[in-house]
Amino acid sequence: MKRNAVAIKHGFRSGLEDTINENLKSSKKKYSYETEKLSYIKPATNHTYTPDFVLQKKKGGTMYLETKGRWVKADREKMELIFDQYPNIDIRFVFQNPNAKLYKGSKTTYAQFCDKRGWLWSKKEIPQEWLDECVWLSIFIDMIKLKDILNESTITPNYIVQMYKVLKQKSNKPLSGGNCGQSAYAIHRWIRDNNGVNTEIGVLTNAENEDELVNGEPDVYHMVVVFSGKPIDENGILSNEQLLDLAEDQYGNPDPEYYTFDMPSEEKKVLRIISANTNYNVDWNYFYDILKNNPL
Repeated sequence: MKRNAVAIKHGFRSGLEDTINENLKSSKKKYSYETEKLSYIKPATNHTYTPDFVLQKKKGGTMYLETKGRWVKADREKMELIFDQYPNIDIRFVFQNPNAKLYKGSKTTYAQFCDKRGWLWSKKEIPQEWLDECVWLSIFIDMIKLKDILNESTITPNYIVQMYKVLKQKSNKPLSGGNCGQSAYAIHRWIRDNNGVNTEIGVLTNAENEDELVNGEPDVYHMVVVFSGKPIDENGILSNEQLLDLAEDQYGNPDPEYYTFDMPSEEKKVLRIISANTNYNVDWNYFYDILKNNPL
C-alpha cells in the first residue's frame, strides 16, 4: 500500500503527516491533530486555517506544526496572511524536502523562503529541542476528556446514520453515485437549520490539492457527511479503510486524496464541487424536503 494510502487509513491527509504523528506519539509529548482553527482574512473574504498538529508549550502558549510535501503558491500566500494577521503566532514547518524549489525555474528553496521570513523549519522530523518546549501527554489526555464532556451534543454520528436511513427508505432517487454530494449537503443543512450544529463535508477524489478540487475538473469519487471526525454515508459510519477500498474497487485508484470542508465557512467550495464535479440528477432540496416531512 502506498504511503498516502496508509496515511488516509490512519486518518491523515499525507504520508508525511502520518510520519510526524508517529514521531509525536513516540516522544510522549502532548499534541493534537487538526483540532484548532484560526480565522484569517483574504481581501474581501473570510477563511479559516486548520494547523496540522497543535502542541502546548511548557511556558504557556501554543506551537503549531505544519507538514509540507509539495508547497504550492496558494499555501505559501495563505501562510503569509496568517503570520501577518497573527504576528505572535508560533507556526513551524516540517518539510519532506526543504531544498525543493518553489516552482520550476525558481532559485529559491522552501528553506530559503522560510529563512527570509524568520520562520522555523526542519526536514522530515521534529527537532528534539522543539519537543523539549512542550508539555507531556498525560496532561493533554485530561484536557481532551474535559473538552469531549463540554462538547456533548444531541447530534451524534449514529443520529446521522438514521437520517441516511430515512432518505434511503423514502427517496426514489439514489443517494450514492452522482447524488452523494446533494444528499450529504441536505443532511448538513437540515442539522444546521434545526439543531444549530454544523457538520463537515468529506470529499474522496483524485485531486492533488484543494485548489484543483474546488476550481478544476477532477474526479470526485464520493462525498460524505463528517461528524466528530467520522465519515458517514448511506452505508453507515465508514472507516478510512472503507474509503480507500471504495476508491480502488470502483475507480481503480489505490492512492486517493481525501479532503474535509468546514461548514458553513467553506460552504461555497462544497457547492462548487457538487455543481461542477458530480453527476447529480436531483437537487439537495429534494432530500431536504424528505427529512422535513419525516422527522426523527
